[in-house]
Amino acid sequence: MDHILYADEAEHMLTAAPGVAFLTMANAMRLNGGRLVARPLDEETLCLDEWLAARADDSSKVVSEFVRAFVTKSKTVLQPPQMTLPIGARAALTQCARN
Repeated sequence: MDHILYADEAEHMLTAAPGVAFLTMANAMRLNGGRLVARPLDEETLCLDEWLAARADDSSKVVSEFVRAFVTKSKTVLQPPQMTLPIGARAALTQCARN
């Protein structure tokens, strides 16, 4: 497995040898052309396992805040979206008008 920084590097590697590159949509669309084909990863069963390792005895505030932010964000992203219900007089009028 090779790591790249720019989409141009992926183009060079893919034309040199068969393979697959995971790119952002913008970069993939730039490479999509005659020699290379970009396809979206649009599959409900696809998942990404994220792992974060940090030393337990690390007293760095930066590391601590990063880990805390990562865990908070991953919980927000991985939880199913919460349903929202309209609240207030305007919402009640809108609901009555629909019925």
